[in-house]
Amino acid sequence: WPMKRLRRAGPADDAADGSRTIVLLGGTGSGKSTLCNVLAGEEKCVASASGESVTTDVHVLNVPFFGNSSLGYVNIVDTPGLKDTKGQAADEAQWGKVVEVLTTRIKQAHALVLVINGNVRVTEDILGAIRLLREAFGRDLWRALRIVVTRVGWDYHGREDAEDQAAGAERFRGLMLKVEEAA
Repeated sequence: WPMKRLRRAGPADDAADGSRTIVLLGGTGSGKSTLCNVLAGEEKCVASASGESVTTDVHVLNVPFFGNSSLGYVNIVDTPGLKDTKGQAADEAQWGKVVEVLTTRIKQAHALVLVINGNVRVTEDILGAIRLLREAFGRDLWRALRIVVTRVGWDYHGREDAEDQAAGAERFRGLMLKVEEAA
């Protein structure tokens, strides 16, 4: 699904009200809708802790950032999960909806946010989702991509934990380089 018409936006592309567009992407159960609610400052998206599919359509919201209009407005695009729990046919249909909305209604994004459940290892499903995004967005993906890791405990035990986290981040960076090299 080529999405050449969706491009990374800059300040000159802000809407008349100054709003910016954030597209939330990620696997089923990763926490996209929960992040949407945090960014909106109120419950606007249906979320579940079950890890099962909840969002089946693309939702585009224009809301005050963190629920505070003095911070400006943001367009949040909440998308169905990649690698859906209902199987490949559901995944393809939902991704088709995402492509349609992004290329016909959104056309540009200030940030593509990949939401990853931190309680699971980086699996082939996650790498497959990243490959799908790279294929859809081209090299511009890397300039617009932000990664949010959800469901991570904050139990910090000192230097060894920090070193483990740094090593994990470096492994993830290596995986992203492999995705780019394969593209």
